[in-house]
Amino acid sequence: MTIERAPATIQLGAAEVMHWGRDGMLVACGTTLATCLAVAEELRRRGIDAGVINARFVKPLDSATILRAVAECPMS
Repeated sequence: MTIERAPATIQLGAAEVMHWGRDGMLVACGTTLATCLAVAEELRRRGIDAGVINARFVKPLDSATILRAVAECPMS
């Protein structure tokens, strides 16, 4: 899967939220972004709203965005 988009300025340590899901979140880093987007699309077809966060960096990690995703994900 190829991701087509215009180049944008990247802030060091800032994640990019591709889609905020109601049912769960996938966190991508590096080359896993395309796979996570494809998986999220398949899950949406099955009725599960999974979002995708492009973490971009492992160090420094955007802990605020990751922790928000964890806090807002439903627990079952």
